[in-house]
Amino acid sequence: EKAHPELVQLFLQMADEGRVTLACGETLDLRNIYLIVTSNLGSAEIIGREHLTFTSLERHVVNAIEQFLRPELLARFGRPFVFRPLDRAVQEQITGQRLADLLAWLLAHGWQLNVDSEVLPFLIHRGFSPRLGARPLLGFIEEMVGDAVAENLWNGGAGRGLLIVNGEHLEVAP
Repeated sequence: EKAHPELVQLFLQMADEGRVTLACGETLDLRNIYLIVTSNLGSAEIIGREHLTFTSLERHVVNAIEQFLRPELLARFGRPFVFRPLDRAVQEQITGQRLADLLAWLLAHGWQLNVDSEVLPFLIHRGFSPRLGARPLLGFIEEMVGDAVAENLWNGGAGRGLLIVNGEHLEVAP
């Protein structure tokens, strides 16, 4: 849905002819290739409708796709797969992994942090977006944890300690 119209035309050529010719003159055979296309079309329509059955949510998404995409483009796709919104357990798993990755990076650079039990729920609550899902999460975690470490270092700390929630931000407690 965000693609330039020329890219849509290229996709149609690839789907119709099973090949594409590159600017250098080389022709690629695409007859045995599967293209997987992702989109957030319809996601805005289901926000706040979690009480509906998945079948109803799926219908809303498919209707949004059908209204947005040109018929000749839509005809080239198989049945769309609609994914359920991320539940709390998956949000915890993603957030925990992203936080662990960042803490490992910090440790490799000399800053060791332990994490208070309130940090993960704080990051989930503030970092996940009903509209965007987990996309903004990594940047949010890096910003919150990075700011806490930077502030600790700025105030004469060693960048080590317990990462805690303090109001609307995180801080490193000795």
